[in-house]
Amino acid sequence: MTRMEHIQSGVVLPSVRYTCHSCNPWLLLLGFVAVLFPDSRAADLTARLQRGQEIYARNCVACHQLGGEGVTGLFPPLAKSDYLAADLERSLRAILEGLSGEIVVNGRTYAGVMPPVVIDDAAVADVMTYVLNSWGNAGGAVTAETVQRVRSRTRFRTFERLKEASVFPPLPVPPEGFTIREVA
Repeated sequence: MTRMEHIQSGVVLPSVRYTCHSCNPWLLLLGFVAVLFPDSRAADLTARLQRGQEIYARNCVACHQLGGEGVTGLFPPLAKSDYLAADLERSLRAILEGLSGEIVVNGRTYAGVMPPVVIDDAAVADVMTYVLNSWGNAGGAVTAETVQRVRSRTRFRTFERLKEASVFPPLPVPPEGFTIREVA
């Protein structure tokens, strides 16, 4: 574990880089504050970070890895990402409509392919809020309204259009003498 300093509200607080985000004391502290002050913005942020972490684990971790480090040459890092920091809308568009072609992240070139992630606007907002507040990124929050506005300018203008485009048609009738079956 690496010792770091975390600046919050102008006060320098000691922290430790954890590989297990549920063990992160600042997320735990936010959860504690949320219990004491349920009407506070901290409660909302804590809930959003928890949802975002769950969505990340289901949809993003295979490529971008548990700690956001990515896979060198294949999948860019989300940790301390200059790409995320430079243009939030561009980052949202990658989630909403996918991304292909070369991009440069933290000085390295990546040429992988990312399909659109089939999750609704609130889920995109929560996962992006989680990513922005994890792994040394600058922080911030994204609203579902912002995601909806950005999505309206993509090739899948609504979540419903993305869902429709993501449905696979049934298998064709097999040639005579052959059998086709779906494998679960």
